[in-house]
Amino acid sequence: MKAIIIAIVAFLFGIIQGASAQAKTPVCRSLDNESLHYAAANVYGEGYLEGKAGWTPILEVMENRAHQSGKSLKEIVLAPMQFSAWNAGEPSAVLLRDLAEGRSSENELIDEAFAEVLAHVREKLCDVNRQRILARSVRHYWAHDTMTEPPYWYNGEPIVVIGGHTFADGIR
Repeated sequence: MKAIIIAIVAFLFGIIQGASAQAKTPVCRSLDNESLHYAAANVYGEGYLEGKAGWTPILEVMENRAHQSGKSLKEIVLAPMQFSAWNAGEPSAVLLRDLAEGRSSENELIDEAFAEVLAHVREKLCDVNRQRILARSVRHYWAHDTMTEPPYWYNGEPIVVIGGHTFADGIR
């Protein structure tokens, strides 16, 4: 009986300790849990309706920016004016931060949808043999279905159109 109590206490202590260290716990390779959740929240906010075929290139743009800059995926996502879903005044930004930080949206459908995106992002980021869709140079995209004109930075050389997004590598 004493061994069972000790095991339960150790288990509960591990949960408490784990919760405080969760942000820096490696998910796979050098990816930490915090970056994983922010990347998934960004994919959710920028392109949930695109489905898995559209989620992957959005994720790859974030990876390309992180690779080029040496910053974490969380830093890339939270950089000012980089992803419209996080812009100041954007209603979805509060929801995305809550999801990224592990808080429930209090809407079962949103939480289930985010869990699906999170699983997809984790799978893609942890797959060392993954075939990439975009070249490393592609670091930009825009939602051509919602913008009447291309963004000011666009140089006129689209790489690929996937769903409602146009992906490009050049900046004026």
